[in-house]
Amino acid sequence: MSQADSIREFVCKNYIQPARDRGEKEITIIAGDVARRLKLYHRIPNICNVLGGRKLQAMCGVRLLERSGPHQSTTTKFIYQILKQPIAQVGASELCQAIEQKPQVFCEEVVELLDPYLADVKEKLLEAEQYLKGKKISTGIIVTLCYETVMTTLQRMIIEKKGMKPIEELRKEKKIYLEPLVSMLKSLSVDIEITELEILRDLRNKVVHEGYRPTEQNAKWAYEVVKKFVSKYYPGVL
Repeated sequence: MSQADSIREFVCKNYIQPARDRGEKEITIIAGDVARRLKLYHRIPNICNVLGGRKLQAMCGVRLLERSGPHQSTTTKFIYQILKQPIAQVGASELCQAIEQKPQVFCEEVVELLDPYLADVKEKLLEAEQYLKGKKISTGIIVTLCYETVMTTLQRMIIEKKGMKPIEELRKEKKIYLEPLVSMLKSLSVDIEITELEILRDLRNKVVHEGYRPTEQNAKWAYEVVKKFVSKYYPGVL
């Protein structure tokens, strides 16, 4: 399980579901509080990305109403509307009725939320592109985002073929890695060209575990590899 998935699971279980059980309609979560409870004091940007992301909203059954404070800080505050159940378990029309506000724009957003994996893929690609276009390219972040995009895409492909159960089993066994996902897809007659993905994985592992600083060329290569990979299976995301 990735760190982002662990954060989502923790927030759902320890913040949102207890508030839902108490019958509360809204909940406020502060990034620093999550960091303190998870002891992830140096992962505030990742926590803020999770708390502001659509995947969390879909998994936990909330709608982000307001984000305030610094962009990525211990004091960044997120206010959510608590829905009756996770978005992925209901249809778009039922969800629009459940929240009692049914503007067309939001209903269109809901349709995207119903596939949190593809929404997450799109967000990560856009974030990587923004870093590439920045005045100072954050190469390590770009490589990490690109690898996470591959992993999310592979999981989405498995869900499309076999539903959520295989992914849940891999998470329980702590086997959400490149090889098990690709192997499972091959058993489902989906042939994945893995060479570039393995190189990207090794580059990402050097960044995360060895403090390696990729070159700008490395980062641009990673971005192009992931764009090509995603466009092959989900061209509508780009």
